[in-house]
Amino acid sequence: MSWLTSFVLYVFHAIYTVAKFISALRRHFNNEPRPLDAARKQVPSHLAILLASDEKEPNENVEATMLDNVENAVSWCRAAGIRRLTVYDRADLRKRLMAPSESTNVESEIEYPLTPPLSDDAESRPVSPDEDTPYRASVVTMNLAENVHDGKRKKSSGRNGVKRRRSQHKESVSHVQPLILHVVSRQSGKPALADVANHFLQQSQLSKGRKSPPEVTVNEITNLLEGEHGLPPADLMIVHSISSSYPRPILELYGFSPWRVRLTEL
Repeated sequence: MSWLTSFVLYVFHAIYTVAKFISALRRHFNNEPRPLDAARKQVPSHLAILLASDEKEPNENVEATMLDNVENAVSWCRAAGIRRLTVYDRADLRKRLMAPSESTNVESEIEYPLTPPLSDDAESRPVSPDEDTPYRASVVTMNLAENVHDGKRKKSSGRNGVKRRRSQHKESVSHVQPLILHVVSRQSGKPALADVANHFLQQSQLSKGRKSPPEVTVNEITNLLEGEHGLPPADLMIVHSISSSYPRPILELYGFSPWRVRLTEL
């Protein structure tokens, strides 16, 4: 009976393997991606994109590819109903993204100089330029009313003076969903955590001699990094490699703030 049982199990596993292989082939060739505006059960309200590039490639090619990816991501987020997009600016592309535009409202956060080390009379001066806001994220926020391509079409239609085309364009733009774009620099990653740690260190040094020293809580760190002067965490993060080299690089954050992805799906 042992050989019969082994033979039956062998046949069963062989049939199961063939069935799984055929099912995988069908999904691979017949599973077309759904359109962006299709109804979905879950849509992230805040999406973060990390564009990983190869350091060996020329900077001009990397910058052009990243800018194209950012423009595509903005249009895709609008079509999918995502209202907030964060792009990790590893290659320092903020200057190009901050080009003057009539349909873009740019708000740049203030960057303060580093606080000098404490001295004996440190109690007579403030710890930071603003005691209530010891940390400000190095992030550029843009409120996009319409995408770049629509803005160019709007300007070109105005030059031609065709009223009918202009009215049609305004009707199409009215349905475009606004999007908040955050361009995060490398300084908002691990250096930001170091600044917050230095802030708590200075507070502990100033509170020497007190009966109850200040306690560092998770909520306090979260309020500093993700509060009014920080950056809210993303619901979903995509690490996209724009390099054409094989094998693909391993998954890493490339200096992105680890605190902001502790509850984020990668």
